Amino acid sequence: MRKVTLIVIIAGAAAAYGEWGEVVASFPAPGSQPGGLAFDGTYLWYADYTSSSSTIYKLTTSGGYEGQWVKSWPYVMGLAWDGTYLWADTLTTRYVYRVNTSGMSVVSSFYGPSAHMMGMGCDGDYLYINDWQDRRVAKVTYSGSMRQLIPVSAPSPAGVAIQGDYLWTTTRDYFTPTNALCVKAYKSDGSAIASFQCPDSQAPDLAIQGDYLWVSGFTNKYIYKVDVTPPSAVAPSSLGKVKALFR
Repeated sequence: MRKVTLIVIIAGAAAAYGEWGEVVASFPAPGSQPGGLAFDGTYLWYADYTSSSSTIYKLTTSGGYEGQWVKSWPYVMGLAWDGTYLWADTLTTRYVYRVNTSGMSVVSSFYGPSAHMMGMGCDGDYLYINDWQDRRVAKVTYSGSMRQLIPVSAPSPAGVAIQGDYLWTTTRDYFTPTNALCVKAYKSDGSAIASFQCPDSQAPDLAIQGDYLWVSGFTNKYIYKVDVTPPSAVAPSSLGKVKALFR
């Protein structure tokens, strides 16, 4: 009986996926005060804020402008997409708005869970809103009812994005940028799994696009696309020749 041994030659996996935590694209953020960030499956939604209003931008993933709206919402630090509506939170007035993006009209709103709201994410059922001072993420219903407080990593946590069972957050440290991290944790309890240095030392919000993490960068005024493909994953396109040895 002949034995068959298959030898698969792996080549180019890093080129196909990039390194975990590697910035694979970036473009200048509109405006001067980068805030909230969300991804709706096609477009990025980004907030540039002031103390009296915020400009909401609809952007392509290469940074092209699709529209912009000035809203009387100061300090929009978090944006999230629920599959139908855009959500925005305001740091100083403490309101959370559900917005119809066809005309940017407010559908509903509620008083937020914290006076220190930053980034926001959504898993399709709940909103997750970061509290930078108390270092926890509030899991709330679309009407604002509290469901859970999830402890997250310090210092000064800000951004939020939901990737299935995982919760992504950022830590911020302008003076020691190596302390500014993108942290992957379990959504159920906030237990950290892994982290890498954030491309910006003060990133207020995050968004997820498959295996890519989008980062709103306040310090450098850039929006970054970061590869967060699990390191063990190998793309089928990265497989090289398959040799069959018969004996």
